Amino acid sequence: MANRSPQHDQPLSDHEPRDLNVRGILIFFAGLGGMMTIALLVVTVTLMLGSTRGMNLKIPPSDLTNAPAPTLPAEPRLEAIPGLQLQELRAIENKRLNTYGWIDQKAGIVHIPIERAMDLLIQRGLPVRPDADSKFQDSGNQSPSDPSSGRIKEKYP
Repeated sequence: MANRSPQHDQPLSDHEPRDLNVRGILIFFAGLGGMMTIALLVVTVTLMLGSTRGMNLKIPPSDLTNAPAPTLPAEPRLEAIPGLQLQELRAIENKRLNTYGWIDQKAGIVHIPIERAMDLLIQRGLPVRPDADSKFQDSGNQSPSDPSSGRIKEKYP
């Protein structure tokens, strides 16, 4: 039997040395490391000089002893106790809704409790409009035509 194995003209290799420049990559990383070391040294020296210089600063004394009294902010202000104003408003409204009182004493206008007002409305009924306004009511026998945007009316058949 004949030994048939594929024949290669080129030798086997792990990578193509002509496309990869290992020396250039090593120089790049060495330069990057050197730049990082220089930056670290600059930052360290700057912080050391800055921290010793900051201790020699003299802070002027505070002038808060002569400060004016605090003033209230402009209206509307935040509520110190949430809901307190709402409770006060509801108490005033409930008092007005449930008691008798004058609205305008000269004109003789009063307010009455709401329960009494509903009872009077049931007894007397709602006021009715006079018939003078009936000529302005729609008779319901015309409708606006489509292309006129409602300006011309067509009669129903």
